[in-house]
Amino acid sequence: MRTSHGEWTIGAPGDLVTVGDWDCDGRATLAVVSPITGKAGFFASWPRSSHPVMPMRVAHVPHHATAVSTASSTGEAAPNAISELACDELILHYGELSLTLSHLEPTVDTTSWLATKQR
Repeated sequence: MRTSHGEWTIGAPGDLVTVGDWDCDGRATLAVVSPITGKAGFFASWPRSSHPVMPMRVAHVPHHATAVSTASSTGEAAPNAISELACDELILHYGELSLTLSHLEPTVDTTSWLATKQR
């Protein structure tokens, strides 16, 4: 993946990558979906120089997604909160059908991806 801030390597050939605010902190980070293994990994931060990062959450999803996209979602505000909680949702596309993932609990999955910054 390449942006004006750098170039990153994430996933394997054929994996689907998008960017969104997965942990409601106001910062967009990476998400990767493997259509072959049926795993979706959500990252809390961007990798810096030679320090790779692992996903903060991994979800098991139906295999063979053909595309991914991101949609904004607004959650419930906590009492006395200054503003509403807003997270993005990951939408997996399967031809004419789609599946939306949001508000997943953190998991530990040692078989998932690493994201690394190349430049």
